[in-house]
Order: sequence, then C-alpha cells, then structure tokens
Amino acid sequence: MAEKHYQLLAGETKFLKIKWDSSWRDLSLILDGRTILVVPDYRSLKEGRSVTLNDGTTFFVQLKNGFLTHQLSVWMNDVALSEPTGDPEDRLKGAYFVLFLLAGINGLVGLATLAFGIVSLKAMGLGWISVFYGVVFGLTGWFVKRRSLAALILASVLFFIDSVFVVMAMAEARNTNVWIIFLRVFFLYFMLQGIPALRELANRPSPNAAFR
Repeated sequence: MAEKHYQLLAGETKFLKIKWDSSWRDLSLILDGRTILVVPDYRSLKEGRSVTLNDGTTFFVQLKNGFLTHQLSVWMNDVALSEPTGDPEDRLKGAYFVLFLLAGINGLVGLATLAFGIVSLKAMGLGWISVFYGVVFGLTGWFVKRRSLAALILASVLFFIDSVFVVMAMAEARNTNVWIIFLRVFFLYFMLQGIPALRELANRPSPNAAFR
C-alpha cells in the first residue's frame, strides 16, 4: 500500500493523506482521518475524480501517465498539491527497470556470443565482458529496488564510463550510430532520476510522524 501526505496550508493542522494499492485500485483521500473520496479503479483514476466538502472546498485527483512513470495530480480548489516531478516511487521504479533491462540485454548478448561463437560480436569485444556487465547491472538493480542509493550511483557511473568508451570507439571507427547514443542517454536519464527519488523517499515522513 503506497501513501502520500500533504499539509494543506502552512501553519494549519489539516492534513490530507492519499493511499492506494499497487494496481492503483481503491485510492482513498483521507482528510484528518476521515475518508472523503474513494476512486475504485485505474480507469476511473485516469479520468479524474473530485469531491466537494460542506465548506465548499473541492479536491480533484487524476493519474497521468508518462513513459515508465505515473504522476498523481492532486488539486485543492485551484492549488496543485502533487509534486511536479512525479511520484518518487515511480521514478525509482523507472531507474531499477532500466537496470534490469540492461542486465538482460548484456547477459543475453554475452551468452549468445559465447555459445554460438559470433565473430562479429567477438570483434566488438562482447562475450564475457557483456556477461559481467549483465551480472553487475542485475545486482545493482536488485539493491536499487531495495532503495540503495550507493548501488544506483555506482551503476550510473559505470554506465556513463562505458558509454564514453562506446562513443570513443564509434568515433575512432568513423561509424557513429545516433540511435545507440540516444538510447544510452535515455537509459542514463532514467537512472539519474532515481537518485533524487531515493533521497525524497529517505526523507519522507512516516504515517505517524509530523507532516511537513
């Protein structure tokens, strides 16, 4: 069960808690311990739902999709309460998803090179080194999923250094592949997004703590 907490106005004691399950079902808006809105399923949340209280205050909630991420938009009247950078849980998922993807790609390419003796791939230096990278990215992905900042920084630095060598090799061979560069920048972007996400999650108050 995921949760987010908001202090509605600085200096006031009213707090809004939002909780939902892993499939975005039964999302609940809870104001000072009282449930004011329940959105039953993912489709309803995508469409957006609102509730107006007796004092005229209106809350609106909607799920917006990005690539590998979801952003939960929450509004009180005309004031946006959700973070513009998206939910840190989703940014973290994007980071370790990329690491697991890199682990799978490197592992499969390395094993295929070794098993079938593909000369062209061996000439590119693939083989055991690819298997090694697959293991490293798989292990760091496993630790990042368990919220290890050190593992994510290590994986990001390793991937950046490897990317620099790849670009240098392409430049030396005068065979620059724009798509490879684009994909590496794309992967690195999602990995780096996980670093501030982990810091936000580390500083997130517990449900019983005073909200900020």
